[in-house]
Amino acid sequence: MPVESEPFSRASKRAALAVATFGAFMTPFDGSVVNLALPTIGKEFHSDVVALGWIVTAYVLGLTICVIPFGRLADIRGRRLIYVIGVTLFTAASAFCGLAFSLASLIAARFVQGVAAAMMAGNSIALLTSIFPQEERGKALGIQTAAVYVGLSLGPSVGGFLVEGLGWRSIFYVNVPIGIGVIALALTKVPRDTAHERGAKLDVFGMVVWALVLTLVLLGLTLSEQHGAPFARTLVASGLALLALFIFYETRVDSPLLDVGLFKNIAFACSTLTALLNYSAVFGVSFIMSLYLQIVSGFPPQHAGLIMLAQPVTMAALSPLSGRLSDKIQPRILSSIGMALVATSIFSLSRLAADAGAVTIAERLMLLGVGHAFFSSPNVNATVSSVEKRRYGVAAALLSTFRFTGQAISIAVATSVLSAYVGGVAVSTAAASRIPVPAFMAGMKIALEILAAICAMGVVTSLVRGRIRTAGKADARKIASAAGGAEAPPEKSDQKK
Repeated sequence: MPVESEPFSRASKRAALAVATFGAFMTPFDGSVVNLALPTIGKEFHSDVVALGWIVTAYVLGLTICVIPFGRLADIRGRRLIYVIGVTLFTAASAFCGLAFSLASLIAARFVQGVAAAMMAGNSIALLTSIFPQEERGKALGIQTAAVYVGLSLGPSVGGFLVEGLGWRSIFYVNVPIGIGVIALALTKVPRDTAHERGAKLDVFGMVVWALVLTLVLLGLTLSEQHGAPFARTLVASGLALLALFIFYETRVDSPLLDVGLFKNIAFACSTLTALLNYSAVFGVSFIMSLYLQIVSGFPPQHAGLIMLAQPVTMAALSPLSGRLSDKIQPRILSSIGMALVATSIFSLSRLAADAGAVTIAERLMLLGVGHAFFSSPNVNATVSSVEKRRYGVAAALLSTFRFTGQAISIAVATSVLSAYVGGVAVSTAAASRIPVPAFMAGMKIALEILAAICAMGVVTSLVRGRIRTAGKADARKIASAAGGAEAPPEKSDQKK
């Protein structure tokens, strides 16, 4: 159980929340806003679909492989420092994306942008957890989580407006003035945090192996459609073999990149596993429903996008409420209810008929949004609150890594099942005229049932994690021991670190 945060002024807390919210918003926003610009970018650089896909893949790779290394570095050097460097690099990389003179230069700049996003993604949670005391932490994390969904919601709509009115380069230039403002706010208003592991060494070898593990696994999950299942399975198997080497090495090094002992803490292990199961279930739903709305229901892209907004808008609206509730109610209760609602909604979507109306579809997507909102913020609160303060950075980074990995797994499940049912036709809106609707509906039903089953497993892992939050500091050591983790050190010794 972590030690309570040091008391900070209300102004410092507000500044930290504003700075962290920027990172929470921009990471998903930049991940989704580019999709609408890909046709325009391809036209200017004379690129095919496969090459354009690397604009998205490069960002995801840079983000995913670097989250844990920078989370660990933040624990060693200070979270505010790493976060400010991340915002600075993200702002510069955005400018270089806008100035790209070729597709290769744009892909390279997008990779750097992803690396910078990794500095912000995990550290935004760790920064808030360090500054806000436990009784206020859920509310802050709820607002931060809402910013993620606002970014996902605004990405397509704002991206379309910018691309149509100002050109594709504007989607990157818009980050520059905002980033400069956030840097100034962070440097002047956000207090410096204590580097709780100052003097520890960064595990460079472990960092390289970890990057290779995630690169092989993620490429295996995302390139199966382009290069075939045997090639994809080889990449994933190689990544898993390296993962075994990574775990073996990390248990024997003095200052590991990832302390495997964290997973001896039952509360932490179950919280992160539940997050992986949740994102492995939810992320593919949006992909499937976007195809269903356009291919089966026949909605134009603009109308389909408005219907799809029902989910992220509901999540953004309810996440602050669920965060506040997690300060008063055990997070495992709220997140378990949320997971059950998500599983129910996904199963209900699997039962949609080909002639389902827009209102019916939107209602079921809203239920998914309600469930995910009541899962996400409490689960983040439970995950980070179950470890010692000196490990906030790695814990938050690992949670982010599980989120991105779960998203890749979810898309892989969705695409592989749908492709199997439609006879090998590329599953995309571009191939809509060649996709048989009955076959698509059968594949959609099975894919969503699989995703619902994955989510149902998450309900179990959420319930068994045990108690997280306590009413008083005096019980912290007892609860940590009951949760299966190491006892928290006395508050004074933690402050001395």
